[in-house]
Amino acid sequence: MADVEDAVAAGGGEDGPKISALQVDASILQLFWDLASLETAKRQEAASELVGHMVRAQQAFEKEAGGVKKKAAPLAEDASMKDRSESALSACAPLAAYALKRLARGLTSPREGARQGFALALAEGLSALSAVPLGGAAAIVGAS
Repeated sequence: MADVEDAVAAGGGEDGPKISALQVDASILQLFWDLASLETAKRQEAASELVGHMVRAQQAFEKEAGGVKKKAAPLAEDASMKDRSESALSACAPLAAYALKRLARGLTSPREGARQGFALALAEGLSALSAVPLGGAAAIVGAS
């Protein structure tokens, strides 16, 4: 892909933006492997780089929307955790949504070093992306 952030910033639909691993640049997918490294510095660098990609994709996504930040749709009180997660991610760029879901799933990885790296990237990503409210962050982790 020529420009990963531009390519994955577009998207949408009723259920929000969607993206799969097949549409993500190999260099970004490698960052997920690096998050599970036994080397602390490598995990930290991968987390920082991944969050940078997420932020740039989110900025392009919001710019494409005319600078208007999309809000998550309100849900019924009895909505499932998966529905709450999807609602929270509907305001995110496809790359950011993909990364947040994958990072949440990685928290349960049996690979040594993975939990630390994925938790670091998830925390940094949620902190950097104002599109995901606190309750949405809990739903993303709970739905994984």
